[in-house]
Amino acid sequence: MRHGMRRSIKNIVLAVITFSMWGGAIAEAGPLDASLRGDYSMTATRTCNDAAQTILFTIVVRGTSTFDGSGGGSFNGQSLAITPQTAQANQSCTVIYTVNADGTFTQQMNCNLTFSAGPDAGNTATLNGIQIQGQLSLDGTVILLSDTAINVETFTWTSGPNNGIVSTRECNTSGSATSRR
Repeated sequence: MRHGMRRSIKNIVLAVITFSMWGGAIAEAGPLDASLRGDYSMTATRTCNDAAQTILFTIVVRGTSTFDGSGGGSFNGQSLAITPQTAQANQSCTVIYTVNADGTFTQQMNCNLTFSAGPDAGNTATLNGIQIQGQLSLDGTVILLSDTAINVETFTWTSGPNNGIVSTRECNTSGSATSRR
């Protein structure tokens, strides 16, 4: 009986020590930003309203997101605004991201735009405050973008006849990104 009790106590102590070490490792790990590293092909649709809620427009975005494994990265690609007038722009963005323990994903982007087609061709602008939410797949190869919250962004013309004009817009995003490994 004493031998069985000793073994039970030994197993309990071993379990407590193992759980404490494991729990400490999880607490020290923090966000799982390292689970997101490399190049991803991204396609997304963004629906936006101007701040006065008078103009609804849709923007299709495609390009490559690069994640550095420590919460930073970039996006390079093109966007096509479909309504109210068609305009195409090349985008170069800085990215800050976080991956949480449950696989949820948050990304903030600030972009430089150069318009390549449409009435604003040749003009440039900045777009700041883009926030995108999503979910990272278990194997880290797919990101589902499903941002239903309204995100307020700041659009500033940096050249052309509208140079210096600042406007805000409210947008949400849906799409996906797939690892290019």
